Amino acid sequence: MTTYIVRRVLHAIPVIFLITIVGFILIQATGDPLSAFTVDASLTGEDLARLRAKYGLDKPLPVQYLNWLKAMLSGDWGTSYHLRQ
Repeated sequence: MTTYIVRRVLHAIPVIFLITIVGFILIQATGDPLSAFTVDASLTGEDLARLRAKYGLDKPLPVQYLNWLKAMLSGDWGTSYHLRQ
């Protein structure tokens, strides 16, 4: 019975990893997250570059994925609109 449980857990690890990759790709496929800021004419290209650096959007996709995965595993899922935290 113990070997069955260990085998099932070992099979679940790649599946969970694949699910996180698919989730990250779907989030990335929704478009540029800073596109809403391009409507504001007072923002310059330098401001947008600073925002990209602040949120890590200037880094390569594998680095963005690892940062995203670390945040997901630590429970940092972003700002709550309800609690403003």
